[in-house]
Amino acid sequence: MPKYQSFKLLPFFSVTSLLGIVVAAALVTLLYRQTAIAELVDLGEQQNIGLAQTALNSVHEQLALFLRRANTGSQATDTEIETLEAKLKAVLRNTSVVRIKVYSRAGIVVFSTKRSQIGRDQSDNPAFVVARGGDITSKLIFRDHFNFFDQETEEDNLIQTYMPVGRDSDAAEIGVFEIYTDVNPLVADISHMEVLIVIGTGTVFLLLYALLLTVVHRAGRIIARQQLTIAERNKTLELLSAQLLDAQETERKRVAIELHEGIAQTLSAIKFHLEIAEQSTANGDEGRAMKLDGLVKVIQGTIQEVRTMAMQLRPPSLDDLGIGATLSWLSRQLSEIYPEITVEAQATVDEERIPRQLRVVVYRTVQEALAAMTRCNVPRTIQLVLRESGALLRLEITDSAMSATAPLEPDLSIASQRILMSGGVFTVQASPSGGAVLSAEWDL
Repeated sequence: MPKYQSFKLLPFFSVTSLLGIVVAAALVTLLYRQTAIAELVDLGEQQNIGLAQTALNSVHEQLALFLRRANTGSQATDTEIETLEAKLKAVLRNTSVVRIKVYSRAGIVVFSTKRSQIGRDQSDNPAFVVARGGDITSKLIFRDHFNFFDQETEEDNLIQTYMPVGRDSDAAEIGVFEIYTDVNPLVADISHMEVLIVIGTGTVFLLLYALLLTVVHRAGRIIARQQLTIAERNKTLELLSAQLLDAQETERKRVAIELHEGIAQTLSAIKFHLEIAEQSTANGDEGRAMKLDGLVKVIQGTIQEVRTMAMQLRPPSLDDLGIGATLSWLSRQLSEIYPEITVEAQATVDEERIPRQLRVVVYRTVQEALAAMTRCNVPRTIQLVLRESGALLRLEITDSAMSATAPLEPDLSIASQRILMSGGVFTVQASPSGGAVLSAEWDL
């Protein structure tokens, strides 16, 4: 028989569950990250719009004049730029604004707190185009420390807000006002919270992992015990099969011997006497013919022997009268064969409630058990009780000379396995009055 390697539940579950927990933790972290970034953008945009509106209102007249001149091609002087910068810084002091830009209608940077950017053409900037059309727009430049593949820039973690500045007589915006707000403190808070969530989530998942491992380890032990029980049952079944085959051959051998040595010899003797009687009758020997009467007793004995063998193989009363009557007959037969052994049978059952197959099992069990008990021919009492107990059929065989701790005889072993294979429960216990009690129970 090929050997199959058993499935290793604990190692398999340990690896797969650990991978699943790592993936789940990564997904939770990613979900938090995306949610936090979205909240950061919303919060930063709201703050930026308020700051931009405040700053723009404070220098609106001066900025409008500044932009109208820039739109006609006139360049602002350094003094004008410094004056505008001073006013804006005064308004935005103690805020998170780090840079301010002003664009002309054509997209030229006409003012910036970073002087090197003045004069640059930003007309292709999508955010500038939206703001020049009259709408306020914001853009996030977000590079936190978890982005290992991003390069550091001077514009890390900033929110840019573009706001239109006034209108000319032709209803066109005269320029765009832009501020850059530093969101590094918010990013730091999010990063710190992200680390805490990773640690907390990891701790919870590790505890869950440990709990699952404990449960699976316990389940693995239970499965291992069940597999051991199944292996033992299979081994017992193999042994039982071998014993049943041996018992069948033994029974066949016994029947063959009885047929050959008993019935066959008797029939041969009858045949011989009949042939002699036939010859004597033909020769006119009336005295020899009278001896045929002696063969009647021989034939009657042979008939009784055949009936006995048939009853031992399968008594007709089992189907005609039921299990109770059959057990009573079996008890009387054993008491007659073994006078020093007293067999008492008591059956209080409803025959109709006992299935036919279960009747055969009970009869064979009792037959095999009594065969094992009578093998030791010592004076004793054997009590046989078959009764109903609720939804159970209970069989008890008490032997005053049997030991409850001694190994079972082969016949008793076969009987116990027959009980188990028929769905019953078999036990051996010491009797309070001495000896042992063999018990079997089946569901009705």
